[in-house]
Amino acid sequence: MSSPGSSPKASLVDIKMSLVQVDIKKKLEDAISALPQIPEVALARKELQKQLDGITKSQLEDSISALPDIPEVASARKTLQEQLDDVNARIR
Repeated sequence: MSSPGSSPKASLVDIKMSLVQVDIKKKLEDAISALPQIPEVALARKELQKQLDGITKSQLEDSISALPDIPEVASARKTLQEQLDDVNARIR
């Protein structure tokens, strides 16, 4: 369902972009787990993790901002914020 003032086409674009992000995120996760645990690929693993963290951060920020500011979702907001804090700590 689209919100007032937004077009259904814009909503479809958002959905497609979200699906692309999920696909990229899955590919990054697969690539990271496929790398052997050896020092020679540590830099590659770090760079892939940085990309994955960027996507995760964006998704968490979008999820947090989409939640209404009401008590009924406070625990969900807190959980998402904690996850975002963890990602931000890894990025630093």
